[in-house]
Amino acid sequence: MGKMDAPEIPFMGGEGVPISTTPSELAGWVEEQDKIPLLLALSLYNVPKESLGTFTLIPNSFKERYAAWFDESTGVCIIGCRGTSPTKSSGRLDLQDDKVRTIFILF
Repeated sequence: MGKMDAPEIPFMGGEGVPISTTPSELAGWVEEQDKIPLLLALSLYNVPKESLGTFTLIPNSFKERYAAWFDESTGVCIIGCRGTSPTKSSGRLDLQDDKVRTIFILF
């Protein structure tokens, strides 16, 4: 059995991801089509990115814990939800996150 190289670990974890992070800085095992949505969603832990690649934040779509970005050339919309609340007393807010995700899935 040959020696295995350590896997690349992507930038993860909200505030640990600088707003300047680019898709090319993510680990190679993150699928190319997932890199921009991942960075947009992670930006919700700070100030959401106004744009990334061909996606632009939809005006008034940012509601503290979620936002939407749109690519006019393809008609694709990315909806990002912050995964968990940054505070320890976040149980109620996490349930609100689940409610928002359910609405988007049903939509």
